Amino acid sequence: MWRELVRVHLPAVAVYALLKLLLGMMAGLVVAMLTLCSCCILGLPYLSSVAFLPVGVFFRTYGLFFLEQLGPDWQLIQPAPTDRGPGEGDYQRWRASSE
Repeated sequence: MWRELVRVHLPAVAVYALLKLLLGMMAGLVVAMLTLCSCCILGLPYLSSVAFLPVGVFFRTYGLFFLEQLGPDWQLIQPAPTDRGPGEGDYQRWRASSE
């Protein structure tokens, strides 16, 4: 299945791999510079995980969003339903069921 996917979308996969490599190198450089500029305070375990959380989240979701553009078969993140009318929220349903 992966071989078929890569064969069909070879240019897009190549660009994705190149961009992921370049973005990873740039993110590593930025993280290292921010850590050094803060006198290594951002190197402490809790502070580094809080300060650099957006970097980790970006790289975790980058591949998922790339896969989604390859077709509807690869859509892994479902959009939130937006067809609720007024008064159809979760609280109203919970309150009606508890009465």
